[in-house]
Amino acid sequence: RRLTRDGAQVLVAQSATSTFQQSWAPAQHASLGALRAAENGRPVVHATLTGISAVYGPRGERVGEPLGTEESAAAVYDVPLAHGTTLYGRFGDWAVYAALAALAALCAAEGLRALRRRPAPGTPGRSARTAHGSPERPEH
Repeated sequence: RRLTRDGAQVLVAQSATSTFQQSWAPAQHASLGALRAAENGRPVVHATLTGISAVYGPRGERVGEPLGTEESAAAVYDVPLAHGTTLYGRFGDWAVYAALAALAALCAAEGLRALRRRPAPGTPGRSARTAHGSPERPEH
């Protein structure tokens, strides 16, 4: 966010995943570029020496074909520049904090409601009522 507020038109991320070549890690690292692009409204170039290199537009869409882990390669991409501010860029994590606060308030309210409904110690609970009378207690 800070880079975008400071005027960055393109975000560049570098990663090295040589230790994780035959795993899910290179694909996950590359896909995080799409997330960063969308949240900041800026294109992201994700460059690696040994992983998946990819370019994402300002909405997180892939630009061109990614370069895989099978061979050494280089490519040239037309990177669409962007201006402006996204809600995340402007307000940051406030939505996450607000959602967590709302969840905590809901849990607290439900906890209090459950405590109020609990019978006092030593007090017999209400007997269950059924559609038909109990053979033991026909009046119920």
